[in-house]
Amino acid sequence: MLFAVAAPCAHAQKGKEQFVLVIDPGHGGKDPGATISDLIEKKLNLDIAKRVQALLESDNRFEVYMTRENDVFIELIDRAKFANNKKADLFVSIHNNSMPKGFSGTML
Repeated sequence: MLFAVAAPCAHAQKGKEQFVLVIDPGHGGKDPGATISDLIEKKLNLDIAKRVQALLESDNRFEVYMTRENDVFIELIDRAKFANNKKADLFVSIHNNSMPKGFSGTML
């Protein structure tokens, strides 16, 4: 299951030449996120983020930044600061979750 949180940044500006987007591939480094078999969330998140980055960068209306480009751990506050420093119009954090096989209970 893919889960992405998109939040417009406080200083989004109309009339800018390019839409500035910061993509945050969740987890990284010492924080693997969810794991199931040989799938590790931090790797999957980074792969998805790089694919989205490539798609958006092929359109010159977007300026795209990544909070991480490789397997490093970045504190949550530093991810937000990065987006603010880039004056992002939108911050998207990509995550994937897993559930045990045969799970039939409620999520709440």
